[in-house]
Amino acid sequence: MVACAQAGADAVDAATDSMSGMTSQPSIGAILASLEGSDIDTGLDANQVRAIDSYWAQTRLIYSPFEAGLTGPDSGKSFLMHPIPSLCFVLSPFPSPRYET
Repeated sequence: MVACAQAGADAVDAATDSMSGMTSQPSIGAILASLEGSDIDTGLDANQVRAIDSYWAQTRLIYSPFEAGLTGPDSGKSFLMHPIPSLCFVLSPFPSPRYET
């Protein structure tokens, strides 16, 4: 979506963070963060977008029995506000491997 915006698209399709992922559109939080400070910054306040997303995260819980175990990201946990090396994020839920020499 960012490449589309950079190529001059007037609009791109995105989903609120709690509804994104799986077979849905990409996360609007990720798109906003990617464009922040660029010449195509949307001007949307990410904090306000997250506040709206919390409503949809709660609404999604009502429909969870129909999701057949396919869930999207947890609201507030799907987007990191501070950069970290990607390998640390990927390995973070797992214990550090121990290599014997």
